Amino acid sequence: MKKVVIGLLLSTMFLGACTSNAKTTTENSSTIKSSENSTSESTTESIALYVSRPAYYLENNNFHLAGKADPQKTVTITTSGELVKEITPSEDGSFSITVPLPETETQDFELTDGTTNEKVSIKSKAELQKAADEVEAKRKEQEKQKAEAEKKAAEKEQAEKEAAEKKKKEAEEAAKKAAEEEKASYDTGVTFENLARNPDTYLAEKVKFSGRIIQVIKGDDQSQFRFAIDDNYDQVILIEISEDQLSNNRLLEDDYITIRGVSFGEYTYTSALGGEITVPAVVVDSFEMNN
Repeated sequence: MKKVVIGLLLSTMFLGACTSNAKTTTENSSTIKSSENSTSESTTESIALYVSRPAYYLENNNFHLAGKADPQKTVTITTSGELVKEITPSEDGSFSITVPLPETETQDFELTDGTTNEKVSIKSKAELQKAADEVEAKRKEQEKQKAEAEKKAAEKEQAEKEAAEKKKKEAEEAAKKAAEEEKASYDTGVTFENLARNPDTYLAEKVKFSGRIIQVIKGDDQSQFRFAIDDNYDQVILIEISEDQLSNNRLLEDDYITIRGVSFGEYTYTSALGGEITVPAVVVDSFEMNN
């Protein structure tokens, strides 16, 4: 009897377990199906109507509108209650349209996908042309002002250049005049006889003579030369010239030159025969070769 009761109990427990497993399997299957439906619905989520700012093309007399909307809906575009166009968005929801510009006044365009409404105000051709003309006029005015500024700058630069050239020329002329006046200041009319007879009276006086080199006495810083005024060997003086002046103008015996210098009184030297000779002396400030 006990064996029969135990067998019934085990059978009951087995059947209960099977029922429970079947119920769990059914519940899991429902959960997965619900999840799949939720995922499917999320991938087909609708796109709200959106319109970007209009792009104007005055040269082509049109404007361009673009935006996005639900691919499952139709976008209707109207203006002043009149249909312009109905557009079906592409798979990604994008759409666009090109429309002629209003002629004289701003015009409102309404877009709707049946759920959302959008309004875009489109400027007229006249407004856009006026704005373009103002921009062009401003550009031309800026170019004019720039050209005038460049012209003034060029005129100023030219004036400064001319003033600098004039100043330079005046300075050169002044220097030339000063040099000529300086040269002329040596034309004192002092003669060999003046220097020979009254050396102290004419000491440090400016003098000018032309003559021939008859002897060269080379020195380190200065060189001395016996100089026959006007080729007259009875009017010989001793002249002294610095090496700075001689660096590019080496003087040789028999050279005929014109000197300008300052009387230095008398100079005494010993001749080749052993006698002492005293002659007027001149320190040369400048000289020039004569042909």
